Amino acid sequence: MEDGFIAAKTLFRRTKPSAIFCYSDFVAFGVMRAIREKGWRIPTDIAVIGYDDVESATCLEPSLSTVRIPKEKLGAAALELLVGRLKGEVSEETSLTLEIELVARQSTLGNEGGEKRA
Repeated sequence: MEDGFIAAKTLFRRTKPSAIFCYSDFVAFGVMRAIREKGWRIPTDIAVIGYDDVESATCLEPSLSTVRIPKEKLGAAALELLVGRLKGEVSEETSLTLEIELVARQSTLGNEGGEKRA
């Protein structure tokens, strides 16, 4: 959270973006704090979106829009790839694609009323 707060404050010295996409929800929490400290409104002045869909993302006001990743599927696939690699059945250049889900909540424009999934 502190990294997001500091990074946002640094960014705001140079510019005022219309939206910020954060690499984690916790970073987004810090960004939201910096936006509020400037007296700006979320999402009217700056929209914010995180990544991970942690449980506390719904507890904020406004609630945080985020990208939900299939953590259980990711863990199972990583284990399967690791075991395959140890057995010599999987090459180093193996790639894996998992579907993610956009969970639009109140921190993005056009969704002040609730949660939508895409």
